[in-house]
Amino acid sequence: MKRLFSLLVVITLFFSCLCPAAAFALPEIVYEAQTGGYWSANEWNPLGAWTDLPSTSAKKTNVIPVTPGDQLSYTGYAADSPDSVIWLDDDMYYLSDEKYDALGEPVIVTAPEYAAYVWFASFQFSSNIDNVPLDVSWVLCQADGDASDSVQANHTGIKDVLSGKKIVYDGDSIAESRFNSDTDNGGSYPQLIANAVENGVYVNLAKDGATLSASSEQHSIVNDLDLLPKDGDLYCFEGGINDYWADVPLGTYTLDDFTGELDPSTLSGALETIFRYSLTNFVGKPICFVIPHKVQKTAYRPNGAGHTFKDYRDTIVAICEKYSIPYYDAFSSSGLNGWNKEQSNAFLNLGDGADGIHPNTEGYRRYYVPQLLSLFRSIMPAD
Repeated sequence: MKRLFSLLVVITLFFSCLCPAAAFALPEIVYEAQTGGYWSANEWNPLGAWTDLPSTSAKKTNVIPVTPGDQLSYTGYAADSPDSVIWLDDDMYYLSDEKYDALGEPVIVTAPEYAAYVWFASFQFSSNIDNVPLDVSWVLCQADGDASDSVQANHTGIKDVLSGKKIVYDGDSIAESRFNSDTDNGGSYPQLIANAVENGVYVNLAKDGATLSASSEQHSIVNDLDLLPKDGDLYCFEGGINDYWADVPLGTYTLDDFTGELDPSTLSGALETIFRYSLTNFVGKPICFVIPHKVQKTAYRPNGAGHTFKDYRDTIVAICEKYSIPYYDAFSSSGLNGWNKEQSNAFLNLGDGADGIHPNTEGYRRYYVPQLLSLFRSIMPAD
């Protein structure tokens, strides 16, 4: 049985591309969450034994291959009975554990001598799984065991082009997350993205009820372009759902006209104005757009103007492509659906009931943060 297990480990490591810098790749970090107890490890249960405790919820990572001297960042809480960090040797036998109360500032942990694997855990005395903080990321990956050859790494194994960069956001409540009561343990995707990179900096101008167009009395992105700071390194806009609810006209656009007069009271006119302004004032800086996920039953239900949100999405895509603006289409490809009761309860529920609109921290972590980190890194110029 042990030989079979060892063979499976070898196969897994072969396909996951381990830590040595020559491979320029890092093992994936995957999270598991469960209510009604917590995991804790010892020499008899190196992968963690589950202890039932109805009032408690816990999270843990997968078993992550490491090399002695590797460093990872840990944010979480396990300063009581469970463990925060569990180091295992080459045979996945228990080496040692560490306990931290790292709810605010993350701690940096270093793989000890003989460490070949590690996994992380966190728990809270709460039945609400969203209250359990757990965030783990690579800080330093050893190259052949020599710290001088180590690389500052993200999940691609190379220097993070987002490190120290200022990202400017503008959008509606999905980007603002003013309704998210769990902001201290995660919050909106701008905050989570800043937490995920070294020296992450952001400015978030997003406001509840904001529209892209100028037809609303709420925050209007097209009317407030002069509020955007000029010293950003990347600009990310999001929205469209409030334009749908406000029955904003879609407007018209011509694909080969980049200088004609625009009507910012329409969706297309507003978005073209936003992109023209950004391309003129933020020359050489990445600009992108986020299309929200399927919200409630708006996707294919006509509004007062006779348009579905799919119509608004299609117009946004066309304008983005006209101006060569990269976009993340959460509507079509995120997998998050606000019309689905189970999905809404799990990921669009802020603790006072699911509304099918606003993601909780776990919703952001699953359906916005990884996708936007990938997009941002693909369009940010290398230093």
